[in-house]
Amino acid sequence: MNPSLSVKIAWLYELLNGSAGMTLEDIQNAYSRAKDISDGRTLSDRTFHYWKNHISKLYGAEVKSKRLGPGYYLYSIEHEDEPVSKWLCDTMAMQNAISGNIIIRDRILLEDVPNSKFLNPVLQAIKNCHVIEFTYNDYWDEEEHLLIKPLFVKMFRQRWHVIGPLYNPDAKPQRMVLRLPPSESDTIRSYAIDDRMKELKVTNIEFAYPELFDPKDYFSNNFSTLKFPESHLKTEFIRILVWENKNFYYRSVPIHPSQKEIYTSPTDGFSIFEYYLQPTIDFIQELRSHGNEIEVLSPKWLREQFISDINDMAKAYQGFDRSTLKTPLPPEYEP
Repeated sequence: MNPSLSVKIAWLYELLNGSAGMTLEDIQNAYSRAKDISDGRTLSDRTFHYWKNHISKLYGAEVKSKRLGPGYYLYSIEHEDEPVSKWLCDTMAMQNAISGNIIIRDRILLEDVPNSKFLNPVLQAIKNCHVIEFTYNDYWDEEEHLLIKPLFVKMFRQRWHVIGPLYNPDAKPQRMVLRLPPSESDTIRSYAIDDRMKELKVTNIEFAYPELFDPKDYFSNNFSTLKFPESHLKTEFIRILVWENKNFYYRSVPIHPSQKEIYTSPTDGFSIFEYYLQPTIDFIQELRSHGNEIEVLSPKWLREQFISDINDMAKAYQGFDRSTLKTPLPPEYEP
Protein backbone atom coordinates (compact mmCIF):
# COMPACT_ATOMS: atom_id res chain seq x y z
CA MET A 1 0.00 0.00 0.00
CA ASN A 2 1.60 3.29 -1.07
CA PRO A 3 1.66 6.32 1.28
CA SER A 4 -0.85 8.34 -0.74
CA LEU A 5 -3.40 5.55 -0.49
CA SER A 6 -2.90 5.18 3.27
CA VAL A 7 -3.44 8.94 3.64
CA LYS A 8 -6.72 8.70 1.69
CA ILE A 9 -7.92 5.80 3.84
CA ALA A 10 -6.98 7.80 6.94
CA TRP A 11 -9.01 10.73 5.54
CA LEU A 12 -12.06 8.49 5.15
CA TYR A 13 -11.61 7.12 8.68
CA GLU A 14 -11.39 10.65 10.12
CA LEU A 15 -14.42 11.76 8.12
CA LEU A 16 -16.64 8.92 9.31
CA ASN A 17 -15.22 8.87 12.82
CA GLY A 18 -16.23 12.50 13.32
CA SER A 19 -19.82 12.05 12.14
CA ALA A 20 -23.01 10.41 13.34
CA GLY A 21 -23.37 8.81 9.90
CA MET A 22 -23.02 9.78 6.24
CA THR A 23 -24.50 8.60 2.96
CA LEU A 24 -22.22 7.63 0.09
CA GLU A 25 -23.26 10.85 -1.67
CA ASP A 26 -22.23 12.88 1.39
CA ILE A 27 -18.86 11.12 1.42
CA GLN A 28 -18.31 11.67 -2.29
CA ASN A 29 -19.15 15.36 -1.96
CA ALA A 30 -16.75 15.72 0.98
CA TYR A 31 -14.06 13.98 -1.07
CA SER A 32 -14.53 16.38 -3.95
CA ARG A 33 -14.22 19.35 -1.58
CA ALA A 34 -10.99 17.96 -0.07
CA LYS A 35 -8.79 19.12 -2.97
CA ASP A 36 -5.51 18.09 -1.30
CA ILE A 37 -6.85 14.52 -0.98
CA SER A 38 -8.91 14.08 -4.17
CA ASP A 39 -6.75 16.09 -6.56
CA GLY A 40 -9.99 17.04 -8.35
CA ARG A 41 -11.08 13.43 -8.90
CA THR A 42 -14.38 11.78 -7.93
CA LEU A 43 -14.74 8.90 -5.51
CA SER A 44 -16.31 5.85 -7.19
CA ASP A 45 -18.52 3.36 -5.36
CA ARG A 46 -15.93 0.62 -5.92
CA THR A 47 -13.06 2.70 -4.51
CA PHE A 48 -15.14 3.67 -1.47
CA HIS A 49 -15.86 0.03 -0.60
CA TYR A 50 -12.19 -0.86 -1.14
CA TRP A 51 -11.10 1.86 1.29
CA LYS A 52 -13.90 0.91 3.70
CA ASN A 53 -12.60 -2.67 3.94
CA HIS A 54 -9.07 -1.45 4.57
CA ILE A 55 -10.22 0.66 7.52
CA SER A 56 -11.04 -2.57 9.31
CA LYS A 57 -7.60 -4.03 8.53
CA LEU A 58 -5.61 -0.92 9.45
CA TYR A 59 -7.53 0.51 12.39
CA GLY A 60 -9.37 -2.39 13.94
CA ALA A 61 -12.58 -0.39 13.52
CA GLU A 62 -15.53 -1.37 11.38
CA VAL A 63 -17.54 0.77 8.97
CA LYS A 64 -21.17 -0.08 9.66
CA SER A 65 -24.00 0.61 7.22
CA LYS A 66 -27.64 1.29 8.04
CA ARG A 67 -30.23 1.01 5.28
CA LEU A 68 -32.23 4.20 4.77
CA GLY A 69 -34.13 3.16 1.68
CA PRO A 70 -33.69 1.47 -1.71
CA GLY A 71 -30.00 1.94 -2.59
CA TYR A 72 -29.35 4.37 0.27
CA TYR A 73 -27.19 3.55 3.29
CA LEU A 74 -25.85 5.54 6.22
CA TYR A 75 -22.18 4.74 7.00
CA SER A 76 -20.50 5.24 10.36
CA ILE A 77 -17.49 4.00 12.34
CA GLU A 78 -17.98 1.44 15.09
CA HIS A 79 -15.07 0.93 17.50
CA GLU A 80 -14.34 -2.10 19.57
CA ASP A 81 -15.21 -1.40 23.20
CA GLU A 82 -11.55 -1.52 24.15
CA PRO A 83 -9.21 1.42 24.96
CA VAL A 84 -6.14 0.03 23.19
CA SER A 85 -7.96 -0.33 19.86
CA LYS A 86 -9.39 3.19 20.17
CA TRP A 87 -5.98 4.63 21.05
CA LEU A 88 -4.35 2.76 18.16
CA CYS A 89 -6.99 4.04 15.73
CA ASP A 90 -6.57 7.65 16.85
CA THR A 91 -2.77 7.42 16.82
CA MET A 92 -2.61 5.95 13.31
CA ALA A 93 -5.10 8.51 12.04
CA MET A 94 -3.03 11.31 13.56
CA GLN A 95 0.18 9.94 11.99
CA ASN A 96 -1.47 9.70 8.59
CA ALA A 97 -2.94 13.19 8.93
CA ILE A 98 0.51 14.64 9.68
CA SER A 99 2.23 12.65 6.91
CA GLY A 100 -0.36 13.95 4.47
CA ASN A 101 0.43 17.53 5.50
CA ILE A 102 4.21 17.31 5.78
CA ILE A 103 4.49 20.35 3.51
CA ILE A 104 3.40 22.50 6.50
CA ARG A 105 5.60 20.70 9.06
CA ASP A 106 7.01 24.03 10.25
CA ARG A 107 3.48 24.84 11.46
CA ILE A 108 3.00 21.56 13.35
CA LEU A 109 4.50 21.80 16.84
CA LEU A 110 4.98 18.52 18.73
CA GLU A 111 5.94 17.70 22.29
CA ASP A 112 9.19 15.80 22.82
CA VAL A 113 8.58 12.18 23.84
CA PRO A 114 11.18 10.42 26.04
CA ASN A 115 13.26 7.67 24.46
CA SER A 116 11.31 4.37 24.51
CA LYS A 117 13.56 2.19 22.35
CA PHE A 118 13.04 -0.74 24.72
CA LEU A 119 9.23 -0.75 24.35
CA ASN A 120 9.15 -3.37 21.59
CA PRO A 121 11.35 -5.96 23.39
CA VAL A 122 9.34 -5.37 26.58
CA LEU A 123 6.09 -6.05 24.70
CA GLN A 124 7.59 -9.19 23.20
CA ALA A 125 8.61 -10.35 26.68
CA ILE A 126 5.08 -9.71 27.97
CA LYS A 127 3.55 -11.61 25.05
CA ASN A 128 5.85 -14.60 25.54
CA CYS A 129 5.97 -14.43 29.38
CA HIS A 130 9.74 -14.06 29.57
CA VAL A 131 11.67 -12.36 32.38
CA ILE A 132 13.48 -9.16 31.39
CA GLU A 133 16.84 -7.99 32.74
CA PHE A 134 18.03 -4.38 32.83
CA THR A 135 19.91 -1.70 34.75
CA TYR A 136 17.82 1.11 36.23
CA ASN A 137 18.62 4.50 37.74
CA ASP A 138 15.64 6.37 39.21
CA TYR A 139 17.66 9.58 39.84
CA TRP A 140 17.59 9.51 43.65
CA ASP A 141 18.90 6.02 44.53
CA GLU A 142 21.90 4.05 43.39
CA GLU A 143 21.74 2.24 40.06
CA GLU A 144 20.16 -1.23 40.28
CA HIS A 145 20.49 -4.38 38.22
CA LEU A 146 17.03 -5.98 38.05
CA LEU A 147 15.22 -9.03 36.77
CA ILE A 148 11.44 -8.67 36.68
CA LYS A 149 8.42 -10.53 35.38
CA PRO A 150 6.81 -7.97 33.03
CA LEU A 151 3.05 -8.26 33.52
CA PHE A 152 1.88 -5.19 31.57
CA VAL A 153 2.77 -1.72 30.35
CA LYS A 154 1.04 1.56 31.08
CA MET A 155 1.39 4.98 29.45
CA PHE A 156 1.28 8.03 31.70
CA ARG A 157 1.99 11.53 30.39
CA GLN A 158 3.70 10.30 27.25
CA ARG A 159 5.97 7.90 29.14
CA TRP A 160 5.68 4.14 28.90
CA HIS A 161 6.16 2.14 32.10
CA VAL A 162 6.60 -1.60 32.51
CA ILE A 163 5.04 -3.04 35.65
CA GLY A 164 5.84 -6.35 37.29
CA PRO A 165 7.29 -8.15 40.33
CA LEU A 166 10.92 -9.02 40.89
CA TYR A 167 12.00 -12.43 39.61
CA ASN A 168 13.03 -14.82 42.38
CA PRO A 169 15.43 -17.46 40.99
CA ASP A 170 14.87 -19.64 44.07
CA ALA A 171 11.09 -19.85 43.57
CA LYS A 172 9.76 -23.10 42.15
CA PRO A 173 8.53 -22.61 38.54
CA GLN A 174 4.79 -23.15 37.99
CA ARG A 175 2.92 -23.87 34.79
CA MET A 176 -0.25 -22.10 35.84
CA VAL A 177 -0.83 -19.39 38.45
CA LEU A 178 -4.23 -17.99 39.35
CA ARG A 179 -3.13 -15.14 41.62
CA LEU A 180 0.11 -13.41 42.44
CA PRO A 181 1.46 -14.68 45.77
CA PRO A 182 1.94 -11.99 48.46
CA SER A 183 5.71 -12.38 48.21
CA GLU A 184 5.51 -11.21 44.58
CA SER A 185 2.71 -8.66 45.03
CA ASP A 186 4.90 -6.75 47.48
CA THR A 187 7.68 -6.44 44.90
CA ILE A 188 5.57 -5.12 42.00
CA ARG A 189 7.10 -1.88 40.79
CA SER A 190 6.77 0.49 37.85
CA TYR A 191 9.82 1.23 35.71
CA ALA A 192 9.86 4.00 33.12
CA ILE A 193 10.94 2.86 29.67
CA ASP A 194 13.16 5.87 29.04
CA ASP A 195 16.78 6.92 29.59
CA ARG A 196 16.67 5.62 33.16
CA MET A 197 16.60 2.10 31.74
CA LYS A 198 19.81 0.68 30.28
CA GLU A 199 21.07 -2.54 28.74
CA LEU A 200 17.69 -4.26 28.63
CA LYS A 201 17.53 -7.81 27.35
CA VAL A 202 14.82 -10.45 27.20
CA THR A 203 15.97 -13.62 28.97
CA ASN A 204 15.04 -17.23 28.23
CA ILE A 205 13.47 -17.53 31.69
CA GLU A 206 9.74 -18.19 31.39
CA PHE A 207 7.08 -17.36 33.97
CA ALA A 208 3.38 -18.11 34.35
CA TYR A 209 1.05 -15.13 33.99
CA PRO A 210 -1.51 -15.07 36.86
CA GLU A 211 -4.81 -15.91 35.16
CA LEU A 212 -6.97 -13.82 37.51
CA PHE A 213 -4.70 -10.77 37.44
CA ASP A 214 -6.34 -7.70 35.85
CA PRO A 215 -3.94 -4.81 35.05
CA LYS A 216 -6.78 -2.29 34.72
CA ASP A 217 -8.18 -3.29 38.11
CA TYR A 218 -4.70 -3.21 39.67
CA PHE A 219 -4.38 0.54 39.05
CA SER A 220 -8.08 1.41 39.35
CA ASN A 221 -7.52 3.30 42.62
CA ASN A 222 -4.32 5.04 41.58
CA PHE A 223 -3.54 8.21 39.69
CA SER A 224 -0.48 7.27 37.64
CA THR A 225 1.94 4.36 38.01
CA LEU A 226 2.56 4.68 41.76
CA LYS A 227 0.90 2.17 44.06
CA PHE A 228 1.54 1.23 47.68
CA PRO A 229 0.22 -1.54 49.95
CA GLU A 230 -2.93 -0.48 51.80
CA SER A 231 -1.02 -0.86 55.09
CA HIS A 232 1.30 1.93 53.92
CA LEU A 233 -1.17 4.26 52.19
CA LYS A 234 -4.89 3.58 52.29
CA THR A 235 -7.37 4.25 49.51
CA GLU A 236 -9.83 6.93 50.61
CA PHE A 237 -12.32 9.55 49.49
CA ILE A 238 -10.82 12.93 48.60
CA ARG A 239 -12.92 16.03 48.05
CA ILE A 240 -11.81 19.27 46.45
CA LEU A 241 -13.53 22.56 45.79
CA VAL A 242 -12.96 23.82 42.25
CA TRP A 243 -13.75 27.44 41.49
CA GLU A 244 -15.94 28.59 38.64
CA ASN A 245 -14.47 28.33 35.13
CA LYS A 246 -11.82 25.82 36.29
CA ASN A 247 -14.61 23.32 36.95
CA PHE A 248 -15.39 23.30 33.22
CA TYR A 249 -11.88 21.93 32.64
CA TYR A 250 -12.38 19.25 35.29
CA ARG A 251 -15.67 18.20 33.70
CA SER A 252 -14.21 17.89 30.22
CA VAL A 253 -10.90 16.27 31.30
CA PRO A 254 -11.47 14.16 34.46
CA ILE A 255 -8.20 13.60 36.29
CA HIS A 256 -9.23 10.11 37.48
CA PRO A 257 -11.96 7.60 36.50
CA SER A 258 -13.48 7.80 40.00
CA GLN A 259 -14.14 11.55 39.65
CA LYS A 260 -17.68 12.62 40.59
CA GLU A 261 -19.13 16.12 40.74
CA ILE A 262 -21.12 15.86 43.97
CA TYR A 263 -22.11 19.51 44.40
CA THR A 264 -22.48 22.59 42.19
CA SER A 265 -23.22 25.97 43.76
CA PRO A 266 -26.37 27.48 42.23
CA THR A 267 -25.22 31.04 43.05
CA ASP A 268 -21.40 31.11 43.09
CA GLY A 269 -20.62 28.64 40.32
CA PHE A 270 -18.03 26.54 42.13
CA SER A 271 -18.12 22.73 42.23
CA ILE A 272 -17.06 20.00 44.64
CA PHE A 273 -15.44 16.93 43.09
CA GLU A 274 -14.92 13.62 44.85
CA TYR A 275 -12.30 10.91 44.16
CA TYR A 276 -11.66 7.48 45.57
CA LEU A 277 -7.97 6.61 45.29
CA GLN A 278 -4.60 6.39 46.99
CA PRO A 279 -3.39 9.98 47.54
CA THR A 280 0.12 9.31 46.25
CA ILE A 281 2.62 12.12 45.73
CA ASP A 282 1.91 12.27 42.00
CA PHE A 283 -1.80 12.90 42.65
CA ILE A 284 -0.94 15.54 45.25
CA GLN A 285 1.37 17.23 42.73
CA GLU A 286 -1.46 17.20 40.18
CA LEU A 287 -3.69 19.09 42.64
CA ARG A 288 -0.87 21.51 43.48
CA SER A 289 -0.41 22.31 39.80
CA HIS A 290 -3.82 24.03 39.80
CA GLY A 291 -2.75 26.53 42.44
CA ASN A 292 -5.46 28.60 44.10
CA GLU A 293 -8.08 27.51 41.57
CA ILE A 294 -8.82 24.53 43.80
CA GLU A 295 -9.06 23.89 47.54
CA VAL A 296 -8.66 20.52 49.27
CA LEU A 297 -11.62 19.96 51.62
CA SER A 298 -10.96 16.45 52.92
CA PRO A 299 -9.48 14.26 54.28
CA LYS A 300 -8.29 16.46 57.12
CA TRP A 301 -4.67 15.28 57.00
CA LEU A 302 -4.38 16.12 53.29
CA ARG A 303 -5.93 19.57 53.78
CA GLU A 304 -3.46 20.26 56.61
CA GLN A 305 -0.59 19.09 54.41
CA PHE A 306 -1.62 21.58 51.72
CA ILE A 307 -1.83 24.37 54.32
CA SER A 308 1.68 23.46 55.52
CA ASP A 309 3.01 23.38 51.95
CA ILE A 310 1.46 26.78 51.21
CA ASN A 311 3.05 28.26 54.35
CA ASP A 312 6.43 26.76 53.42
CA MET A 313 6.14 28.25 49.94
CA ALA A 314 5.34 31.68 51.43
CA LYS A 315 8.44 31.40 53.65
CA ALA A 316 10.56 30.50 50.63
CA TYR A 317 9.45 33.67 48.85
CA GLN A 318 10.21 35.67 51.99
CA GLY A 319 13.80 34.39 51.86
CA PHE A 320 13.76 32.08 54.90
CA ASP A 321 15.12 29.07 52.99
CA ARG A 322 17.92 31.02 51.33
CA SER A 323 19.04 32.41 54.68
CA THR A 324 20.30 28.92 55.59
CA LEU A 325 22.56 28.61 52.52
CA LYS A 326 26.30 28.20 53.19
CA THR A 327 26.98 30.18 50.02
CA PRO A 328 24.60 33.13 49.45
CA LEU A 329 22.76 33.55 46.19
CA PRO A 330 24.92 35.59 43.75
CA PRO A 331 23.83 39.25 43.93
CA GLU A 332 22.93 39.38 40.22
CA TYR A 333 20.29 36.67 40.80
CA GLU A 334 18.69 38.28 43.84
CA PRO A 335 15.02 39.11 43.12
